[in-house]
Amino acid sequence: MRYQVLSFNYKECSLEQRESIAFKSKEEIETFLKTITDFDFILEAFVINTCNRVEIVTSSRDSFATYHTILGILSKTKGINFYELEKSALYYEKDKAVEHIFKVVSSLESMVIGEAQITGQVKEAFKISFENKTAGAELNRLVSSAVRCAAQVRNSTNISENPVSIASVAVAQAEVERESLSGMVGLVIGAGEMGRLAAKHLLRAGADVLIVSRTIAHAQSLAEELGENVKVGEYEKLSYYLNKYRLLFTATRAKEPIITKEMVEEKLINRTWFDMAIPRDISKDIDFDNIKVYYIDDLQAISSSNHALRREKA
Repeated sequence: MRYQVLSFNYKECSLEQRESIAFKSKEEIETFLKTITDFDFILEAFVINTCNRVEIVTSSRDSFATYHTILGILSKTKGINFYELEKSALYYEKDKAVEHIFKVVSSLESMVIGEAQITGQVKEAFKISFENKTAGAELNRLVSSAVRCAAQVRNSTNISENPVSIASVAVAQAEVERESLSGMVGLVIGAGEMGRLAAKHLLRAGADVLIVSRTIAHAQSLAEELGENVKVGEYEKLSYYLNKYRLLFTATRAKEPIITKEMVEEKLINRTWFDMAIPRDISKDIDFDNIKVYYIDDLQAISSSNHALRREKA
């Protein structure tokens, strides 16, 4: 029995490459896993799919066949040339695969070292596969051991002091740009975990928050959790909101950009937008003098000094 990991991450892949490789829905992941585990030599598999990485984790009898099979299926389903895909992939097997997953779950491979979300994301990724019977005891053993390792890392180092995330980096950069967020309104698009974190950090910085989500019940639930300074907006009024407010933070699971050039009005106000999604929520052709857009790789660059410090502590 051998473990394998095929990894596509922010260190090796550009934002455009990660957009093309990323799985756009839970259903797409489930279909992919079913396809690869139909091969008798691939016994179990699950996929870690975040804004910074796609990790395809397997337990199989034949590492060579597994590597080429997964790359081939991914190439076909994503419409990416096999050899181009191979160039952007990192491959680990046996002990190296275990070591890599331990580092990923402990956030040592994260865009922001010490971020607290990755452990939960990996557990949820495994749960999806387990419920669909594409993962079982072997990968459960790997994930459980990795989670225990992550807890040891947090407890024995300072890595998780003042925990950070892409959302916290974005809000901190907004404070740098604006000097103070007190009294401002931050428009948060998406009521998932990243949107929740952005809203919490905005509130701590003294801003009010307007949450917009395609599913209004999710936005309402988040607003109730976070308190009276959080309001819920209508998704149908998104164009109006993004032309009214100076600060925008977006992190949805949309397959295509939800903010396009046609939606943007030229205004005298200076606006700062943070796109924390993969694929991007903000169309890359938006180019206005008074709108500054930070994509996720820009936020990674901003956090690099923090990253180096946390790696040193680890």
